[in-house]
Amino acid sequence: MIRPNFLTTADRLELLSCVKRQREDHGVARRANALLLLNDGMSCAQIAKVLFLDDDTVRSWHKQYLAEDWEAVAYDGWKIQHPLFSFWLHQASGPSGVRVSQTKGASPCG
Repeated sequence: MIRPNFLTTADRLELLSCVKRQREDHGVARRANALLLLNDGMSCAQIAKVLFLDDDTVRSWHKQYLAEDWEAVAYDGWKIQHPLFSFWLHQASGPSGVRVSQTKGASPCG
């Protein structure tokens, strides 16, 4: 169990503003939400269920926050390597690689 109230006041305010910004990257806002919920006393399993994540993902974000601070957790350096996504991206792009309007069935989520 992760002990609640691990966020500093400044970090909590930063995360709250991150969650409320409409132009914030979705992944960054999800990580901020998870850390805020952990700070409020929810378990990793509860947060994972609510946010449709794996509880180990939530734990890893908390561990990274403690080791490196919020800036490291907010950095979205994740690169998609899945072959189906590459196929979808190729199908959704024009010949020059410039993205064109999405067609029915082109979404990687179905």
